[in-house]
Amino acid sequence: MPSTQPLIAGRYRLIRPLAEGGFGRVWEARDDVLRADVVVKEVRLPTTADPIEQAKRLTYAEREARNAARLRHHPGIVPVYDVATEDGRPWIVMQLIKGSSLEERLRKGRLPVSETVELADALLKALDAAHQAGVVHRDVKPANVMLATDGQIMLTDFGIATHAADTRLTTDGSVVGSLEYMAPERLKGDPGTPVGDLFSLGATLYHAVEGVSPFRRNSYPATMAAVAHDAPPPPRHAKRLAPLLRGLLAKDPKDRPTVTEALALLDSVRTGKNKRKTRKKQIPPPQPPTEAEERPAPTFEESWTGDEHPQEFSEHEERVGPLLVWVALIFIFGFVGLRSHGTAQNVMLGLTFLMVTGAVDEGDGIGVRWLLRRRLRARTLRVDTEGITATDASGRQHIPWSAVAQVAVRRTDQTVYEHHLDALHIRLHNPKPKTPVALYRPAGWPIQAALPDVCRGPEPPKREDWVPICLLGPLPGPRRVDLKNVIAAHTRHSLETKGAW
Repeated sequence: MPSTQPLIAGRYRLIRPLAEGGFGRVWEARDDVLRADVVVKEVRLPTTADPIEQAKRLTYAEREARNAARLRHHPGIVPVYDVATEDGRPWIVMQLIKGSSLEERLRKGRLPVSETVELADALLKALDAAHQAGVVHRDVKPANVMLATDGQIMLTDFGIATHAADTRLTTDGSVVGSLEYMAPERLKGDPGTPVGDLFSLGATLYHAVEGVSPFRRNSYPATMAAVAHDAPPPPRHAKRLAPLLRGLLAKDPKDRPTVTEALALLDSVRTGKNKRKTRKKQIPPPQPPTEAEERPAPTFEESWTGDEHPQEFSEHEERVGPLLVWVALIFIFGFVGLRSHGTAQNVMLGLTFLMVTGAVDEGDGIGVRWLLRRRLRARTLRVDTEGITATDASGRQHIPWSAVAQVAVRRTDQTVYEHHLDALHIRLHNPKPKTPVALYRPAGWPIQAALPDVCRGPEPPKREDWVPICLLGPLPGPRRVDLKNVIAAHTRHSLETKGAW
């Protein structure tokens, strides 16, 4: 019986909603390809926006997800695995964290100072890693801090929900979103900087140790005025954490400590000694790159040995006709051979030998895989600033970006061992340039297998032809994101993929 659970991008099966807000909805989901539990965030786009604005929001969400994917190896940051588009909306795929958010934890009461110190240490280090990578969070708040059951403290949601949730109002006028944790300079139109993240962290830590949000008021204008002008109420429970909170919550960005100074203050809380010296001049934090400067990692390189099983990255095509023919021939010649004990028996044995070795077939062979596992060819795919390079034992072919119009992951039209394999395909700007691009057998393609249709004709590929460059082999989710990022960095078009990839 087919499942009624929604399927996103052909692979992420939504199980149940975990949270909902102005940004959209968060789902617990199952990755049917990797058989792993994940979290899928449905980013809600405004229904009243025109198509141009919708496209901008979609591009923004995809860029923010790519930024977060760069940070997935940091232990204090929830990994982002993928960003998919379904029904014109972005869906962000992240690691499922067993535990609860800080917001949920604070409903039970405030944190003791010792736990708040550990919280501050983990979040400062996570923000430092993000800022060093040129990524600004813009939405640090208790709802975006995950407390895992194994004790890990992780920051999530790197700017994905900023536009959708920052200033949204409910019908009764109360604030929904992150306004009460927003840096004052954001109210003046500042797009968000690393030092603004530190103010939001200060408001989050104050809420954690005191049990109340420092700037929350009963209306939107009152909350905005408190963020812009009011000092936070004197802390009653923070004890030695109070100097750090005051520094992080300074209205003037120049008066806030850097991450290094904030960590030194934390160290003084642990040891009981004040190691912070009065600063004469604020050292400016690293500034995030502009949109034009944002670039994913410039290089992608992956190799496959040829031992991988085609079922892991292919679509099987049943071809029982030739097999039935061979079975019939063996039966007939075997019967005649048993009666004649002569030439017919020798013919039968010869045909059987040809079938088993695969010497007589139509390119793919139908006999050898019954006795010996056939292998693809070892191959390497490299995508960098120069173009796309695919290498195997047959040689190396390089396609410069100037010749590439589009890039896609598609399945080959010709089967290999009865499987349509995933391959990186390209379309050319000009199939017949003055200096022609050499296109021949796709990297990894077996010598004994028939070539794809577009590679074996006497004429060069046409402009509309998708030409396979390299058989891909299995790629885990994070490496797929890496490949998409690198291609997006070098082409005007993002990588086109089939539904389940």
